[in-house]
Amino acid sequence: SGAVAGSGGVAGSGGVAGSGGVAGSGGVAGSGGVAGSTAQCTTTGTSVIGDSCESACDCGCRQEDQASWGSCSSAAPQWETCKSDGICHRATCGQNRGPGLGSPDSCADDSDCCSPFACNQTARLCCSPEGVSCSNGKACCGDLRCLSSGGPSPVTCQQCLALRSTCFQASDCCSNGCSGSLGGGFCCIPSGSNATCSEDRDCCTGTCTAGLCQ
Repeated sequence: SGAVAGSGGVAGSGGVAGSGGVAGSGGVAGSGGVAGSTAQCTTTGTSVIGDSCESACDCGCRQEDQASWGSCSSAAPQWETCKSDGICHRATCGQNRGPGLGSPDSCADDSDCCSPFACNQTARLCCSPEGVSCSNGKACCGDLRCLSSGGPSPVTCQQCLALRSTCFQASDCCSNGCSGSLGGGFCCIPSGSNATCSEDRDCCTGTCTAGLCQ
């Protein structure tokens, strides 16, 4: 009901009818549904994933519209569609990949990324939330760090480690310093850092002087 018939076609509920049929008046199909129709697009959309849209025609790289394929950014197209929130989203869920396997897929919000991944909405890229794998260089969400969790090879995204925590590499630590032997080091403050120390053992090298490691 509410559908407009194309060349004599009859639509179901919210469906597209015949050739050129449109669902509703550029309508929305359910919660998170697709807005409008591409059947009557007269121009190629330029909006990318995360940009605003009024109908699917505004979004580039649409799988159902060959005329839009020139807007696709790579050999592995990231198909787009306009959803009911007025934003161009992925038509299929995206992955988080490390540099050796390509790159993270684009996203507008968490719904665009395949589970268990989430969306870094600043970078508009799928990322690994806390507790999820960061192996092979997968990006962690927000300020999370790729930690080893008991071994020398980083495996999961976690909060950075506090001062004097056991560490395997400098990037494990909030202070960006790890001193000691592999597997038995501790988080410390590198010399020249603006981080505040309270005693000499806070420093990777040197001494704590006037609150700074020197």
